[in-house]
Amino acid sequence: AIKNFFNPEVLEGILEEFPDLSKGDQLKYKNPNEDKLATQGEHKFGPKLKQFMHFLNSQTFLEFLQELTNIDEPLIPDPYFEGGGCHESKRNGFLKIHADFNKNRLTGLDRRLNVLVYLNKDWEDSYGGHFELWNKDMTKCVTKVKPDFNTMAIFSTTDFSYHGLPDPITCPEDRSRRSLALYYYSN
Repeated sequence: AIKNFFNPEVLEGILEEFPDLSKGDQLKYKNPNEDKLATQGEHKFGPKLKQFMHFLNSQTFLEFLQELTNIDEPLIPDPYFEGGGCHESKRNGFLKIHADFNKNRLTGLDRRLNVLVYLNKDWEDSYGGHFELWNKDMTKCVTKVKPDFNTMAIFSTTDFSYHGLPDPITCPEDRSRRSLALYYYSN
């Protein structure tokens, strides 16, 4: 996790444009494993959000990720935001501990990295919603990341990259946990 990585003014503009995920044709996941909302593609992105997401898929950012993670082969972004994009969890939202899909269904490429950018100002610990990474046998949480504004979490995607926010969020009804999710692939 890296705190205060991006220009906060840029993220302020993105927060102002963050789409209302409870309306329209957005993805609504409500089942025993998750309760969250997400965009489908970039069609609901405003101009600032679209520009920022395109930057996170740019050569400059991809080369930064490769250097940071010591991945030798070129990383390939997902311009379709298959599973990525804007994510939101309202009060009582959760995401059980799980490992993500490893292959992009559109391209067949292998998923290598996840990047999460948090957009939550004045997020109190008591609200929960911390991003958790668990050990390989899923017996304990090894790290937690508070979903604070301008915090970026980066982690590898493998069969054993267990993560989530397993406990229901307890933020006030007028608040929600918001993030941007980007996935990166290689052949």
